[in-house]
Amino acid sequence: MKAKKTVEWQKKEQSEYNENNALLSALDHSLAIIEFDLSSRIIEVNQNYLDYFGYQRDEVIGQNHLMFCHPGYANSDEYQKIKKCLLAGQSLEGRFERIHKDGSRVWLAAIYQPVPGPDGSVTRIVKIAKNITFLIEQQRATQEWVQLLTQLTDRSDSAMFIAANSEQGQQAVYINQGFTKLFGYTPAQALGQNMVDLLQSAHPEQLALIDATSPEARQQLLPKELFYSKDRQPHWCSAVINSLVNEHGEPSYSIGILTDITMTKMYEVLQYKVLEALILERPLDEVMTMLCHEVERIAPEVTASILQSIGQNHLSHLAGPSLPPAYTAVISSVPIGPIAASCGTAAFRKEAVEVQDIATDSLWDNYRHLILPHGLLACWSTPIISSQGQLLGTFAFYYRQIRSPSDFHRQLVKLIASLCSLAMERELSRKQIQHLAFYDSLTGLPNRTQFLVYAKQAIALAAEMNYPLAVLVINLDRFKQVNDSLGHAAGDELLAAMAQRLRDSLPKNDIIGRLSGDEFIIMLTSCTMQQTTVRVEKMLSLLSQPCQIANMNIIPSASVGISLYPENGMEMDTLMNHADIAMHKAKNMGRGHFNFFSAEMNNLNQQRLDMEDALRHAFHIGSLELFYQPQVMLKDGHLYGVEALSRWKHPILGDIPPQRFIPLAEESGLINELALWRLKQHVGNWPTGVYGALMSHRCQ
Repeated sequence: MKAKKTVEWQKKEQSEYNENNALLSALDHSLAIIEFDLSSRIIEVNQNYLDYFGYQRDEVIGQNHLMFCHPGYANSDEYQKIKKCLLAGQSLEGRFERIHKDGSRVWLAAIYQPVPGPDGSVTRIVKIAKNITFLIEQQRATQEWVQLLTQLTDRSDSAMFIAANSEQGQQAVYINQGFTKLFGYTPAQALGQNMVDLLQSAHPEQLALIDATSPEARQQLLPKELFYSKDRQPHWCSAVINSLVNEHGEPSYSIGILTDITMTKMYEVLQYKVLEALILERPLDEVMTMLCHEVERIAPEVTASILQSIGQNHLSHLAGPSLPPAYTAVISSVPIGPIAASCGTAAFRKEAVEVQDIATDSLWDNYRHLILPHGLLACWSTPIISSQGQLLGTFAFYYRQIRSPSDFHRQLVKLIASLCSLAMERELSRKQIQHLAFYDSLTGLPNRTQFLVYAKQAIALAAEMNYPLAVLVINLDRFKQVNDSLGHAAGDELLAAMAQRLRDSLPKNDIIGRLSGDEFIIMLTSCTMQQTTVRVEKMLSLLSQPCQIANMNIIPSASVGISLYPENGMEMDTLMNHADIAMHKAKNMGRGHFNFFSAEMNNLNQQRLDMEDALRHAFHIGSLELFYQPQVMLKDGHLYGVEALSRWKHPILGDIPPQRFIPLAEESGLINELALWRLKQHVGNWPTGVYGALMSHRCQ
């Protein structure tokens, strides 16, 4: 019985021994093992360890364990810590960097285990290790990739965030610098906070959909969503938010990219409203007032004002609906200069002027008493410049705090200034087109159409107030000679000079215009015949002053015809016609004369028109005839030729002498037609077989 138990015990011992050997063999094949004494001399090493470092067994046995370490490692804090722990009998585990035979790095996950002797003191050290170089390199590559991605996201202007889904909502676990810049939260302030609270959306229900489990909700596209920053500044953003799901299909993280489109959105809205107003032909001040209201709606902390440049020296109030009326009244005309508050100085410099404290800034020395009582403490003004670099006006922000404009305000004004420039330039173009339609481009005087508008208004007022008027038609003498001899450029120069002299001779209540060519028209208000005579004499004297035209000294003159209201007509067309008749009468008197219209002139003019019409018909009805007068030599009475004489027999007036109808033909332009008629009559009346010389003579 005892022998049987002994055999069973031996079998058990052998089995345990075999299991231990199998375990040791498995460890030897799967792990790297090295054994060294307390002086770090290598006692034993397995093949795995040798393979890790590229050595042969005989190269390492008896060598110092430090052969696998960096030079100087024995003096490092890490080595001293390991040595101290091991000598104290404490095992140690961790990740350690060692050196391959070829100099490359080898990372080990190792356990240092002290082995005690019979007396319990440490006699040797066994190190069991696993090569984790590939894992470390992967981790480092991943870290480098993460760092690179972080740098890339931080360089992006878009706001990016990662939020973890939890029972408390979506908690921020990452934000980039773009998020901090746009919304004002640092990572320390944002991480762990609910994203719905951070973003402060105008529609928080949109963000609440992100943690939904439906596939459609895993990507949310919010093309134009309004968010608010930490300091409650509005930001329009185009937002793309993706939800990441775990292995169970449940959302675990949300990744969001928000691109600031505030300026684009505001510009779209404002541009649409401005263009709509311009298309509807809204007045400029109404368009500018609308812009001020829109700006103050977007940025309630500012009070907007727009001034328009008047010439080169002044600005005029155009819009500022929220400014105190008392202040608006005193800035109806603002001088442009180097020390002229914010707006006048900005216009002078053609650059933005920021005054953070009106009470202390020297630019406001002469104006602060006008603005401070209304609680406006700071002012930032930006010039409005046209596409050609011309000053159009200024756009200003007033603040009720001592402050400077924010970046948001700067971007907003940049947009507004361009829209103001667009509207103001269009208004200038409209006025220029209107000016071209109603004013003469050469002299700048009202043209016939515009003059008649002014004149009819003056006649209506004269009828109501019962005062006289005088209408003057002025024709420059010998103007055609200047055009023909010196050229049309010289003629234009003379016209412009005469127009300026006429303009200078008139008070502001009188009206002047250019009819056409070398004719001008003037209406003198509250002017009797005697007063008109004195003024016209002075006018002709002024016009006759020498002037330099095309490097030549010219002494101009003019003929003036005058009609009086109400004696010579009640309507402007009648007065103009009568003044024109009087002008032609004055022209027949010689250069530099004037003449008042009379009823006799009208009768004579009507007779002349009737005669002209009758002469035109005479060519067709046969009332013109040719008579031939013989030409005889006095010495012998020999006939040497004939002279053809034109005769006109009017059906009512009888015989009209040539001295009456020949000048009429010349003045009316019928002289050429008369000459052609005579030639045809000569040819038709010439006797057959008679030859002789044909000589041309003046038609007289």
